[in-house]
Amino acid sequence: MPEVLVVDDSVSVRKALEFSLIPHGLTVLGAPSAQDALHLLAERPTIDLVIADIVMPGMGGFELCRELRGSPGHAGLPVLLMSGVVNDGMYRQAQEAGAAGLLKKPFTSGGLLPAVQRALGGPREADPFQAPPPAAPPAPARPPSPAAAPPRHAALVGQLAETPGMVSATAYRQGGEVLAHVGEPLPDEVGAYVRFYLGTAEALGRHIHGQALQTLQLEFAQRTLLLARDGDVFLACLLRETGGAGVVKYLLRQVTA
Repeated sequence: MPEVLVVDDSVSVRKALEFSLIPHGLTVLGAPSAQDALHLLAERPTIDLVIADIVMPGMGGFELCRELRGSPGHAGLPVLLMSGVVNDGMYRQAQEAGAAGLLKKPFTSGGLLPAVQRALGGPREADPFQAPPPAAPPAPARPPSPAAAPPRHAALVGQLAETPGMVSATAYRQGGEVLAHVGEPLPDEVGAYVRFYLGTAEALGRHIHGQALQTLQLEFAQRTLLLARDGDVFLACLLRETGGAGVVKYLLRQVTA
């Protein structure tokens, strides 16, 4: 099983990559800094790929990549660099540092896994340093086409639709597929973000309180988003205001208890 070392000072980014790669048969390790990564690499020669952020306190991704290229034991170890801002200059610097490619955060499922597979020795279908074409304008949100939802989740979504102030309620499968939906249509990408936020919050909850999260409440633009998980099903409820949050939390806890 290939081993991937993720180097980033953000625990949420490390967890996001872990959640994205483990289901594809990869072992994912984490390091909060380049120095920690070098120590881990010295102790664990079985690591097959390094994914490192370009901007970190102390040694950054470019410096880490050059350090590994100059090390006899790791000269051939592929390194993928990542950054929230990617431009032509960064592509050039990554190539000069000896990186295997450059990733832009936040990741998409269609961009992350193929880049990892290529770096691990899979077929190269494109130049990893060729700047991506300009992004097409986002398609307008369309009502999702629900698959068959488990009966209790379909019933729950129906109950949530009657909550005062409810804008939309959606049940997602683990991969982001819509199982049941009522209300305002949401962009297709929302399911992936729900999984990311719940996974990160659950991991933090276990570290801080010793138990997993029950519900996660986010507030933005005078709206409230409540998230919950029941096994492989993720639930997302968008409300116009916080007034109905208590009722929604109660209903979510009934099915996730």
